Amino acid sequence: SLGIIAREYEVTQLVQLLQTMSPESPMYPMLIESIVDNMNLSNREEIIQRLREANQPDPNQQAMQQQVMEMEIAQKQATIANIQAQNEEIMSRVRQNEVETKLLPEDAQTKRIAAMAKGINVKDDTDKEFERRAKLAELVLKEREIASKEDIVEQQMRQANGN
Repeated sequence: SLGIIAREYEVTQLVQLLQTMSPESPMYPMLIESIVDNMNLSNREEIIQRLREANQPDPNQQAMQQQVMEMEIAQKQATIANIQAQNEEIMSRVRQNEVETKLLPEDAQTKRIAAMAKGINVKDDTDKEFERRAKLAELVLKEREIASKEDIVEQQMRQANGN
């Protein structure tokens, strides 16, 4: 009779422990199995077997959970890729603005030279020489501007290919 009382005490303790945890806990099914194992039931082995079978994961449900996880990962990766592309575009614009800002003095100088060349109406030899030099200076400035813009494009292409 002392063995029966000890079993009842153990079952009571296990039931109290069971009440403190969530049914989603991985220990929950094991505690239920222990409770049934300590009980003096004629079909105890059958109940334990069915409990074990019930705790086996459903392959279809596992496959669906795996698909959901893969879709969530793919969505997060797509979001990250989108954010990275936006950052690259912003950085490209910043670099382009920096180069254009560097070219502003040269553009202003080209415009001054063009304005000075238009203001001279007398066409003597020095005027012709001045016009020739002004056009030459304007061509040099435009050539620098084109080279700078080519550098911008090359940097952007390198960045695009590098990422």
